[in-house]
Amino acid sequence: MAVAVAQPGGAHHVISEVYDIGRIHTLEGEVDRIGYRDPHAFLHLRVVDGDGGGRIWSIELEGAAKLRQFGVERGTLRPGDRITVCGNPGRDAGQYRLLMLVLTRVSDGLAVRRTPMEDQRECGSAAVADAR
Repeated sequence: MAVAVAQPGGAHHVISEVYDIGRIHTLEGEVDRIGYRDPHAFLHLRVVDGDGGGRIWSIELEGAAKLRQFGVERGTLRPGDRITVCGNPGRDAGQYRLLMLVLTRVSDGLAVRRTPMEDQRECGSAAVADAR
């Protein structure tokens, strides 16, 4: 019991083992689907590459409870929404994963910014300013 209490809430896996917190990647695309739940919500983003082909990226968001604090309710993000996400890419490039730090939707000004962890590289100043 003491071990569980000593760990930060929600620390069921080490983020830096899954994501490269020293690198930043920005994606623009269309929401394919979203799993709005705790402890982590996931958004699947359809991104068109330079050849005109598409790829689905799995974007790890905060959990549903934290998203509600940011004003993102179930249904705020919908399939077909065009968004930009800046965050830390997965360590395995073949998995097409990203840990969201900043999410923006230009159509209505939605901007969500995750609080970075210690030693975590942040998104550029323009993305951060948009999410304030």
